[in-house]
Amino acid sequence: MSTLNSFVINNDTGGLSKFAFLMQSLTDEVIEELEDKDDELIGSYMERMGEVIAWIGHGDIDRLPDMLRPFAEQVEDRPPVPVEA
Repeated sequence: MSTLNSFVINNDTGGLSKFAFLMQSLTDEVIEELEDKDDELIGSYMERMGEVIAWIGHGDIDRLPDMLRPFAEQVEDRPPVPVEA
């Protein structure tokens, strides 16, 4: 993860590298929670987490796996939270 974090920081063209700490913090928490789980469970969880992160970017519920669509439908109708610069 530190390699990916460094890549994001060093190759930022849109000013988003300031949020790299968030990605690292989230990953650190997930790793801590899953440290006693088997590799298959960890892989499955990370795959689903990646799908949710991708959905946040593209917003297309139809691209989500069936098991994640109910979650997306619950939060999709909420108004967006304004981001302060």
